[in-house]
Amino acid sequence: MNSDDPSPTMTRQAALGVVLLFLTVGIAVFGRTVTFGFQSFDDDLLITNNPIVLNPTLESLKTAFTSYDPELFVPLTTLSYQVTVVLAGLNAGIFHLINVFLHIATSLLVVWFLLLLTQKKNLALAAGLLFLIHPVNVEAVAWIAGRKDLLAGFFAVASLVAYTLYVRIGDRQTFIVSLLLFLLAVLSKPSVLPLPAIFVLIDLILGRRTFPRSIREQWPSLLIAVIFGLIAIYGKKAAGGSGLSEALLLSGQAFMLTIGHLFVPIHLSVMYPFLGPVTLRNPAIFLPIVAAAIGMTGVFLLRRRSPWTVFWLASALILFVPGLFNAHKTGGPYITSDRYVYLPLIFFAAAVVQGWSSSMIHFRVSSGYRSAFVTALFLLLILLSFARVPVWENGITLFTDVLRVHPDSFIALNNRANAHSLRGEWDAALADMQQAAIVAPDLPVVHRNLSMLFSNLGRMDDAFREADTALRLNPRSAETYYEIGTLFRILGNEAKSKDAFRNAYTLNPEYVLKQLDRATIERR
Repeated sequence: MNSDDPSPTMTRQAALGVVLLFLTVGIAVFGRTVTFGFQSFDDDLLITNNPIVLNPTLESLKTAFTSYDPELFVPLTTLSYQVTVVLAGLNAGIFHLINVFLHIATSLLVVWFLLLLTQKKNLALAAGLLFLIHPVNVEAVAWIAGRKDLLAGFFAVASLVAYTLYVRIGDRQTFIVSLLLFLLAVLSKPSVLPLPAIFVLIDLILGRRTFPRSIREQWPSLLIAVIFGLIAIYGKKAAGGSGLSEALLLSGQAFMLTIGHLFVPIHLSVMYPFLGPVTLRNPAIFLPIVAAAIGMTGVFLLRRRSPWTVFWLASALILFVPGLFNAHKTGGPYITSDRYVYLPLIFFAAAVVQGWSSSMIHFRVSSGYRSAFVTALFLLLILLSFARVPVWENGITLFTDVLRVHPDSFIALNNRANAHSLRGEWDAALADMQQAAIVAPDLPVVHRNLSMLFSNLGRMDDAFREADTALRLNPRSAETYYEIGTLFRILGNEAKSKDAFRNAYTLNPEYVLKQLDRATIERR
């Protein structure tokens, strides 16, 4: 295979220089996250109000490996939270610092993997640096709850390194190491389940195996993928994740939006809600599917002329597929999330670097102009990521940013109201929830949250009115009965309070017990 460098390996001094460069840039871009606190968006659910994390015992460790979080089986991520609590308590800065160094370490592994795979130093270094600084990765790094993506990404890329070493040198031990690292990645987040397909593609692109022989050799990794895939499907069904038909219909939107953000990383958001009907009759659904299909057909036709381009893009596409099944959220679907592209970005970055390099050579652009362009591009991406990081400072800054992009997102209004509530800013919280009720008047959760806010303001008549509205919209809501029981308890009516709590327990005993656990935690 041709190389863009006479020697495909790095000297120890060069490798040290790369490490120092990535540490400097990574800390410069993401370092100030250590001054941020926990988000009221999932950080509380996964860490600060999670008994499994706050009480690290053998029993809670067992629970971590036998339960969901609530929809994903991520025991290794939960274990990492437990270890952090043991070492540093609920110090948000330490949690953020670990995220930053995990991302830097993964970026360095990307360089190693691409160097082993392509034997091209420039491509490996440029793609690794692009992965480190791209603005779409800010979400995974700056959000403590993004630890699962970072941890899974770290072990997945380490597994790719080990597998590529196995292909290059034929040492069976590195194959076993690759399997173990793949298992650790799966235990961190099941989004890495398609990784065995990438192993097969590596075999094919390096001409090591035919397709049938490669598939036969992958039976251990395929077995892991099948077992944990079934576990993941069960968790998604129990949590009400998106169905296959909805995921397929939204796939075109997801692909086109993601590609747009990879090339032009502006108007990013923690959520991208889809507000129209999810049907093929909707042009906003149909046209992106057609565009995505045309794009994939074009890539397929390049398989002989440019096999590496097909390899990069096929790998990115395969790794992006699991993110499609996270589309359904409370109150309606949203298209994708930036963190879903964390692993696919590795291969997309390699495709971009290779394509750009080939075009520069084809058009005989001088090395001076090439260097100036690359430097300017990387500086721009660094500035965009640096400017994106403060959005994650707290819940108010985060959801204000979402509302800037999606002003009609009731989820953002609801979550910003929650952030205001945690700071005791009841009037601001009420204003957001009343706006949410205008945007989504038929959602019980909106009226239930309004009830809680009115209760905190001492407006009990309004609180009961909103609770009754929530119950009318969903007569079998344990959450609403629990809220009504809380309201009656505030008024001192123990008989009606117990009746409401009893109804809540009958409908959903697990929810009531979780609320009692939460109350115990909050009294500490």
